[in-house]
Amino acid sequence: MNMQKLEIKKYKTFKELQESPEFKQGVKDFKEGKVKGQEPIKIIFVKKLVSKKEWDSKYSKEPGYCNLGTEIGADGKNRMVKMAFIIPAFQETPFVQRLNDEEMLSFDRYRRAKGQRPYPLTKKNEQGEEID
Repeated sequence: MNMQKLEIKKYKTFKELQESPEFKQGVKDFKEGKVKGQEPIKIIFVKKLVSKKEWDSKYSKEPGYCNLGTEIGADGKNRMVKMAFIIPAFQETPFVQRLNDEEMLSFDRYRRAKGQRPYPLTKKNEQGEEID
C-alpha cells in the first residue's frame, strides 16, 4: 500500500486540512481498515488565557476552542478569555494548564452540544468502547 505523508504545516486551518485530497484519502483508508499498526494518541484537555482581541479575531472562529469565561488579566485592566481545547499529551507545555473538574464539565457540555468527539467525560465498557 502506498501511504502518502500529509504535510500538515501547509494548511492554515483545520477545515482546509479536512478538505485536502490527502486527508480524505486517509479517512477512506482508515474506514476501509487499510491503516494498521497505528498507536493511539493520548490527548489531554487543557486551558489557556488569551486576550479578548485574540479570542475574537482567531480562536472564536474555530469550533475546537471553547470559551470558559473571562477574567481580569495580570495587569488588572484587560479582560482575558479562558479557553479550553485538546492537545496531544506529548505536546503539554508550561503555557497551558489541565482543566479542573468544573471546567471539564463545561467543556464536556460544549463538545456534546457540537457533536465533537472525544468527549472529556465518558464511560467505557470492558472492551474499551465509549458508553454515552
